[in-house]
Amino acid sequence: MSLVGSLEDLGLGEILQIISLSRKSGTLRLRSGEGEGHIVFRDGEIRRAALKGEPTDLAELLTRKQVLPSEEVDRLLAHARSEAEPFEDLLLRHGVVSVERLDGLRLEHVEGAVLRMFRWITGDFSFEVHAGPGPEPHPGGLTLSGGLNPQFLALEGTRLQDEAGRVDAEEGLELPFHEPELEAERRQEPARWLPRPPTAIVIEPDLECLETAKSLLSERFLRVHAFQRPDLGIERIRQYLGRGSVPLVLLSDRTPADSLTGARDWRQILGRLKALAPQMPVLLMAEGGARPRLDPALDGVVQRPDAKNPRGLLASLDELLEPPESTGSKGV
Repeated sequence: MSLVGSLEDLGLGEILQIISLSRKSGTLRLRSGEGEGHIVFRDGEIRRAALKGEPTDLAELLTRKQVLPSEEVDRLLAHARSEAEPFEDLLLRHGVVSVERLDGLRLEHVEGAVLRMFRWITGDFSFEVHAGPGPEPHPGGLTLSGGLNPQFLALEGTRLQDEAGRVDAEEGLELPFHEPELEAERRQEPARWLPRPPTAIVIEPDLECLETAKSLLSERFLRVHAFQRPDLGIERIRQYLGRGSVPLVLLSDRTPADSLTGARDWRQILGRLKALAPQMPVLLMAEGGARPRLDPALDGVVQRPDAKNPRGLLASLDELLEPPESTGSKGV
């Protein structure tokens, strides 16, 4: 399979679809007046991607993302070399960074690189097929442990390409102010059931409330993941989306500003989530199920569990979601 040409004739979205459907292993190289980059595939799935001038190894990525100070990274690198131990193994052995955190950083790095390449309207591309089972893991530690679905990124990249003036997904999105009339129109829309996926992800800063919500939601969903920090929740969401699975997200109205995602409050987290997957249902957890200045991008509001009525969360949730018996999800 030989694939060489111009981005004016064949866009990146179409190229990703071709490689995905053919299940080829190889390296796609793109060159534009705006930069250079490459995407590595194995059996049609994305395993690695990078732009020229971006981090080339895990140590540089940790520094660039401000996960660790550069001085600490240098110290750990020197220690890994002295022990003849891979840098990532040393990080995990000493508990410096979790496996989930590293996987999330790699996934964000790869997705961000590919989505930025969608901005390149002109330029050249070439796809070099790898002989054998596919590319070996990159020694720099930026290869994904699992493959990323190129068709998901093709849809997301095309959507972002069509939305002029919006901020790139990896840096968060600013939501416009919505007039009350728009909120009224949304409330007048016919009621409809939201899908009840097998997975729910909760983002809530209060630990007691978070644990209560996770316990309750376990009665309704096969898998429930709970996070106090928005960035960790978004990492897990990205992992599911990368596998082609769309979870339900419950976002607390008390979600604080988050420096890693660049979001100031729950509204900007909502924008980030909808940028990742517009079809993903996102519900706001609010005190007593209140509806404070709702954004039309929200799919609904549920009651934040409290001491007086903890199960109010499930009652308000069941009013929005498909009945459990129609989807095979866990019920009461």
